[in-house]
Amino acid sequence: MGAMIELVDVVKRYGDVVACNRLNLAVDQGELVTLLGASGCGKTTALRCITGSLRPDGGRIIIDGRDVTDVPTHKRNIGVVFQNFALFPHLTVVDNVGYPLRVRGVRSAERRERAIEALRLVRLDGLGGRFPRELSGGQQQRVGLARAIVYEPTVILFDEPLSNLDAKLRLEMREEIASLKDRLGFTSIYVTHDQEEALSLSDRIAVMKDGVVHQVGRPTEIYGAPKTAFVAEFLGNPNRLTGVCVERTEDQVVVEADGQRIAAIAESDTPKVGERAVVYVRPESVRIRNGTASADESTLRATVVRSAFLGDSTEYILSLSDSVSWHLRLEHTTRLTVGEAVDLSALRAGCRAFALGESADDGTHRGASAEA
Repeated sequence: MGAMIELVDVVKRYGDVVACNRLNLAVDQGELVTLLGASGCGKTTALRCITGSLRPDGGRIIIDGRDVTDVPTHKRNIGVVFQNFALFPHLTVVDNVGYPLRVRGVRSAERRERAIEALRLVRLDGLGGRFPRELSGGQQQRVGLARAIVYEPTVILFDEPLSNLDAKLRLEMREEIASLKDRLGFTSIYVTHDQEEALSLSDRIAVMKDGVVHQVGRPTEIYGAPKTAFVAEFLGNPNRLTGVCVERTEDQVVVEADGQRIAAIAESDTPKVGERAVVYVRPESVRIRNGTASADESTLRATVVRSAFLGDSTEYILSLSDSVSWHLRLEHTTRLTVGEAVDLSALRAGCRAFALGESADDGTHRGASAEA
């Protein structure tokens, strides 16, 4: 199975700002790859270079083996689902969906038939005669999705399509997109700053920052085995501990901070003994220790400083020192009280260490996901 979309050394500048810096990415036929990153990382610029609304300053865009770098948008055979729905308010739903066919010269009767079928695929049967203003936000986005698939493009691009929807509708539309992809087998690039969307929808994720892809891989790889400190900190709202590397073996490093020690997975670029280091710890790898810790766990002492009820669980803020706090979610079967001292166990498999110079910042508090 060959690549359906290829970005080859793509460069795009806005004055002195390099939005895409020699971007390389290949998306296989039938694959959904997400460009994930905070605002300003270059993901939307990359998408617009693929659609043809922006021309790259360097590099090539290849779709289905054809160099389309200088090809107009309407000749690229791509569908786009927009963030703001982009529906014509004066056209009915069926005419909105059929508009790409109208541009391509398809006759009225066939246009209507294919638009009605596309509406059926997105579960909007019987709503073709309405106007966009008579639909909910979720229904309007389904119309946008139907419009993108109606002329059977080889590629469908998603530009943060769920960001204007509420939480329940986002979940419904996520499932709708995944279902349509399975049924129709289209190739997609999906742009979002939402980690949950990226992890749940994607075959692979490309994490971006400052116009550069830091890591590409399956969701489990990106989340479980980050290759850079930025990726480790950006995904999953990890806890962190900053200190000095005091031990390094073939498969682990040990970092000490304020008298506490934590073992982490050793990578090729992890710190050497004596170097300052930061350890990122997945929250689900931390538990309240009951009994003796296993050989794959580190024990740390903490004090409960705050709690927040979250419905299905309670989040506790735990102080490991004056400058380090971690967060831990527990089911309601386990209750902690403010001021209580607890022993924590951190599973080594959920800990990654990096030399401090590679970390996202030089602070000693726990890291949080980058804001959108």
